[in-house]
Amino acid sequence: MAVRHSILYVRIGEAKELPPKDLSGVSDPYCVIKIDNEPIARTATVYKTLCPFWGEEYKMHLHSDFYDLNLYVYDEDRLGEDDIIGKVTLSRDAIATGRKATEMWLPLTKVNKAAEIQGEILIEIEKIRDVVRQENTLRVTVMEARDLAPKDMFGSSDPFVTVSFLEQSKTTSTQKKTRFPSWYETFEFNMPLSCPPKTVIEVKLWDWDRVSSNDFLGEVNINFRNLPDGCKVKKWYRLMPRPPHMENRSAGGDPMFPKPAPNRGSVRIKVHLIQETVLPTYSYGTLRHILTDSVLPKGTEAPDLSAVHLLEEISRLDLNEMSNCLVRLYLNEGLITEYLTAITAEEVKNTSDPNTLFRGNSLATKSMDHFMKVVGLHYLQETMGHVIDQVYGDRRIVELDPTRVDSIKRRHWSSIKESNGHVLEHSKTAVTCYITNIMEAILNSHSKCPILMRLVFKHLKEQVQNKWPTGNEENMDYAYHAVSGFLFLRFFVPAILSPKLFLLQEHHPDRKVSRTLTLLAKVTQTIGNLSEPVGKEQWLQPLHDFVREKIDDVRTFIDTLTDISTDNTLRYFPNRQPFYSGVILKEGYLHKCRYSSKKLLNRLSFSFSFKPQYFWLTYKELRYSPLPESKVQSVKLTDQICAVERLDYSAFGKDNIGQLISQTPDNELEILYFQAKDINDLYSWLSAIRKTFSANKQQLKTYHPGIYRRNRWSCCHRIDTDAVGCSPTHNKVTLQEWMDPIDCDMEAQTVCSQLIARQTQLQHIIQDTEEKAPQVGKQASNRQGAGPAPRKLNKNMAKQLLEISEQLHLMQQAIDEPSKDPK
Repeated sequence: MAVRHSILYVRIGEAKELPPKDLSGVSDPYCVIKIDNEPIARTATVYKTLCPFWGEEYKMHLHSDFYDLNLYVYDEDRLGEDDIIGKVTLSRDAIATGRKATEMWLPLTKVNKAAEIQGEILIEIEKIRDVVRQENTLRVTVMEARDLAPKDMFGSSDPFVTVSFLEQSKTTSTQKKTRFPSWYETFEFNMPLSCPPKTVIEVKLWDWDRVSSNDFLGEVNINFRNLPDGCKVKKWYRLMPRPPHMENRSAGGDPMFPKPAPNRGSVRIKVHLIQETVLPTYSYGTLRHILTDSVLPKGTEAPDLSAVHLLEEISRLDLNEMSNCLVRLYLNEGLITEYLTAITAEEVKNTSDPNTLFRGNSLATKSMDHFMKVVGLHYLQETMGHVIDQVYGDRRIVELDPTRVDSIKRRHWSSIKESNGHVLEHSKTAVTCYITNIMEAILNSHSKCPILMRLVFKHLKEQVQNKWPTGNEENMDYAYHAVSGFLFLRFFVPAILSPKLFLLQEHHPDRKVSRTLTLLAKVTQTIGNLSEPVGKEQWLQPLHDFVREKIDDVRTFIDTLTDISTDNTLRYFPNRQPFYSGVILKEGYLHKCRYSSKKLLNRLSFSFSFKPQYFWLTYKELRYSPLPESKVQSVKLTDQICAVERLDYSAFGKDNIGQLISQTPDNELEILYFQAKDINDLYSWLSAIRKTFSANKQQLKTYHPGIYRRNRWSCCHRIDTDAVGCSPTHNKVTLQEWMDPIDCDMEAQTVCSQLIARQTQLQHIIQDTEEKAPQVGKQASNRQGAGPAPRKLNKNMAKQLLEISEQLHLMQQAIDEPSKDPK
């Protein structure tokens, strides 16, 4: 069965010219991403700046019919409510038609809380024409609304609806204290035989206020002429804000000469929407067979990588996506070592200068990067986590460059009274202590390194040694450089520089910590280069002895790391995948509500007790207990989970609360409430849990975002405890992470989409009867120095890939095109 997927990629780069919100003339900005007003993620706070840099990326799996993306920029305040600086809104259509690889500077617009519109309304409309009586009636039934904007102090509203048609107006009753009202009120309007072309049915929602004027909640304008005669049209409509000129008028401005908007700064973001129709598994059989066969040796001959070469050539502009897909596909097939060994061997073979080996953006280097992140994330956290925690906790002022000491002292004049020499000596001691801990953690970690990584590095070392034998003294370090170039320079060093991006910390480092991490990364990189510091970085001279000593230790470490028998690999790693049903996907403290029974909740008013519990999540179960070392643990099986959703603020009067809805053996629904420390922690748990029950058949389509209290649901006021939920679930909305389970069909479809988008390139390759290599000038921009030599592309393989892409494209078109009614 074909499945439609929508994947939204968002990169929040930086902001500039933000307005100051603090008395000191700066701000503490952070961003919140909302999809259809549902908070999905929050960036770290960058303190005391008007030009923050975040550099955070998010990849979200969404339902295919989401409406818009909103990016809010806030100023964090420790005492009061955080100030809203501005927002950027992008509709789904605007994202879908935008250019993929372009980062844009977008201006921040004012956020008027009174004009923030959200939610939907369910309306049924029927045109009734009585030919005998010559009477025409328009019947409008206002049924329900959901997810309305909260306008009252406690997170709810008092909504009512006005319906207008040709100078006729009707008003519903007011539903008190709810964002999920239900009216089911029917109105009839006189309908003339003919109406003007632009006749609309106006539906407006309002929040009733006793003292002040009613707040606007949104409107829907339904085109009258598009409604069929004689049949009912029942539909959920998205609530829309007022037109700009109406907002201007309500604010007291002149619509003809609006006031210029004040500068609120701008933010640089990159947004890309991937919409795929994933076909049944058997549809990709031929493509997967070709990819599998391409990395397997042909007897004594090397593998035929012609298919991989073609994929690399047509994906030159975006090798990240292709390399990630191939890594995950080969991981699932149990052929990841064969794939990486084959493509690295090809690059070693075609590289003439060992100093340029793996220095370009090739498929081999990108694939190795993704492989290390997917397989080695836990290894990285276990090796580097405690040292990074220590640096963050100490927050020392560290500087080794004599030319920068004076500026450091001026910035921290109240805390630094020592001379420059004393500051340099103190910094040398601190850096030596930290870097000693880092190197000890790395050099003693060979037993913790995943077997797959060790095996890949073993093959890589052997390939380089065969090309440049170690008998020659000049060639001795080339094999070590190849391994350390990936392990140190492309794995450990980036994690030291940006701990948050590698899940080592929850926040970006401040200026003090950032400078310390930069110095540590420079020293680690120098050691990983197996060379002493030279050139402009002579200020590392005090650490020369330490660096020289550790260089020899790195060689010994690489020898130990790659000393592993290929024959015994299956004994250590039988499944050859980093994804097991028993692997802990997520763990940590959450505050759990001890009253999870609706009967108990019914007896209480507002006194709900949340107590800390330590949670463990695997693909099979969710366990929790008061302490991590507790032997008695409560268990929720993931195959019993029906939904996990965010709870409305008005339910408990608390933020960041989630609810896990599961089915008991008696087929009754049971709810567990839990509170996370922030929106990122909450959504990380929601996303992780959703991935574990994605195949469950008893998933709920709707849920209650409130709680059952005082004989009714707090969200929609329905009395029945088993009433159908008033809001749609978000079971498909998840964050993509490195340790996600592999969806082979989705990865194969991504490869297929690249082939479909590059069919013209494949046709050019086929037409080139001499199978010439691409122009050297075209490849030079993607290669540094004397990189791998240009290779010939296989015309016959290009034909096969083109035929596969055409067949899959036709299958997708047949599914995507709406079926025509034979009538």
